[in-house]
Amino acid sequence: MSPRPVLLLLAVGAACGPAAAFVSRQTSQQVNDVLTEKLFAVSRLLTSIESHVSRLDEWDGTVGGLQSRLAALEAGQQRAAGQLADALQRLEALSDSAAAARSELAGLAAAQEGTAGALAALRDGLTQSVAAVSESVSGLAGSQAAEHNQTRGACSAAGGAALTAPLAELRTAVGRVTELAQRTEAALADGLQRVDGRLAETGQQLAQLGGELREERLARLSTTTPPPTVDPHQAFLNSLYRSLSKRTKADRYPAPTPSP
Repeated sequence: MSPRPVLLLLAVGAACGPAAAFVSRQTSQQVNDVLTEKLFAVSRLLTSIESHVSRLDEWDGTVGGLQSRLAALEAGQQRAAGQLADALQRLEALSDSAAAARSELAGLAAAQEGTAGALAALRDGLTQSVAAVSESVSGLAGSQAAEHNQTRGACSAAGGAALTAPLAELRTAVGRVTELAQRTEAALADGLQRVDGRLAETGQQLAQLGGELREERLARLSTTTPPPTVDPHQAFLNSLYRSLSKRTKADRYPAPTPSP
């Protein structure tokens, strides 16, 4: 290479050196501005990402709480389903026991109707017996009065001195017969009153039993306790049946009254 082109190149380089430095400074400033702007944009983007991350963390916590609540609700729903099934079973058991109690009450009512019929027949028989005893007493009193009149007439005809003692004994016997008839009539009337009282008491007991059965059924339907092993309705009905049996026997076979 000849020295002339080299010198020319050196001259051109020397002339273009300040211009190139100026262009380089302008480009560096623009690059710095662009980089600064980009850094600010990146900073804003990082801030936005951090806020989004914090929101995502909050949402994760909220979702976790909702999941725990959902699990608790599912567990509560399962418990409620179990309790509902248990309540349905208890309700079915109560329905069965109520049906059995109604059937037993119907049987007891039928037995009570039979007992009432028997007591009514007994009352009619006692009434007829009282009427028969009254007629017998009236006839006996009439016959005793006739015999007394005949005896008195005979005594008057015969003088009556020797028959004073027999007439007194006869009057005493007539008085005893009359007193016995009165006692018998009073005893029969007392028996009729007892029968009426037993009928009224039995009716009240049946009404009370029906009320207690209804109250017991309502109480069992409203409570959640399991039904007892021993049915209280059956125990109450058994005790009532034993009481009625004892009272019926006592009415049929009363204790004898001591004679004077």
